[in-house]
Amino acid sequence: METVATTFAGIEEEKSALISERQRRIAEHNAWITKCSTRLGQLDHRTKMLIKGIDLNRIDQALKILHVEGDPTKPVHGSDQRREDTRTNAVSHAKSLLASNPEALKKVYIGIKNYAHFGDQREDHDYGMGPRHGDTVFSIGLTLEARKRELTPEEIEDALYFLNVWPLIIESKVLAEVK
Repeated sequence: METVATTFAGIEEEKSALISERQRRIAEHNAWITKCSTRLGQLDHRTKMLIKGIDLNRIDQALKILHVEGDPTKPVHGSDQRREDTRTNAVSHAKSLLASNPEALKKVYIGIKNYAHFGDQREDHDYGMGPRHGDTVFSIGLTLEARKRELTPEEIEDALYFLNVWPLIIESKVLAEVK
């Protein structure tokens, strides 16, 4: 049988303990809900990719060696409108390097910055570095692990596959988020 507090101090102590326990359990529950919602979104995204015919195994393998950020389908236009294809050109350059000179991607990542009203501007940098002005909004490079070793022909093929279907992956993600 549960002990019942019989003093003010005992009652306050038990209330305090229960309030703390309730807060801990609520925080735990909220963390689980967030994790669950994130995972459900990821699974919806993967479903959309499968429906589009994208090979998830190749994507998973590619992302073990590629580090990508940003959206290749949403260029930011500056006031001069001259940089419409900057991201497309960056992806093309990454594909070319992977196919002919993957060692080059071990030294620098391919980056796009956005600064003020200028829109997308190509700026490739050594890893860990970035633009003097503006922020890197799009990049393609290799993971730290991949930069430390030789890439296999299969890894290069998977990375090229990813870069070719990347716009479809973005589209699938948008569809999963709209759901």
